[in-house]
Amino acid sequence: MGSICFGSLFVAPIRTIRAILQGVRNKVDCLCCIEWTMRYFNHYAFTHIAIYGKTFLQSANATYDMFNKVGWSNLVNNNIISGVLLVGSAFSGLIVALFAGTLGYFIARDHWLLIALVSYLMGFIQMALVTEILESAVSTILVCFHENPECLQRSDPQLYELINSQIYQVNYDPQDSNP
Repeated sequence: MGSICFGSLFVAPIRTIRAILQGVRNKVDCLCCIEWTMRYFNHYAFTHIAIYGKTFLQSANATYDMFNKVGWSNLVNNNIISGVLLVGSAFSGLIVALFAGTLGYFIARDHWLLIALVSYLMGFIQMALVTEILESAVSTILVCFHENPECLQRSDPQLYELINSQIYQVNYDPQDSNP
């Protein structure tokens, strides 16, 4: 548990800073520094902690080396799962706000907007917590697939071929890897 708390101390603020700086493109040098930090301190390290029981720093280093070795940096950086889940959380919050705001309009007309805003936040946060499980599952699949692709090939050859054909479009053969 200590490794996860230690890692969260770095990953969450770095992701926030990165998102802010991407909105301000004129700070290129600072963005490069944050990008390097983000590549080393990433959420994929938590998967290593869960699977192998390593410390956060060991896991972050192993993950960074793994993705550099196989050239997955573009896949990780362009992972659209987070964006899709964020939009889903926002949409969920909107639906809750619409329902609660409408109900609030008929029950407490003076406070319907406040009810809608609070409901939006509650719906968004609850859905974001649920979708974090999906994002963790994707991270686990990526890390485990790289670490031991033969296991999936033995247990589910069709799924292995599907993942292999989609992930390794960068001319990389997982059988050549020795992690």
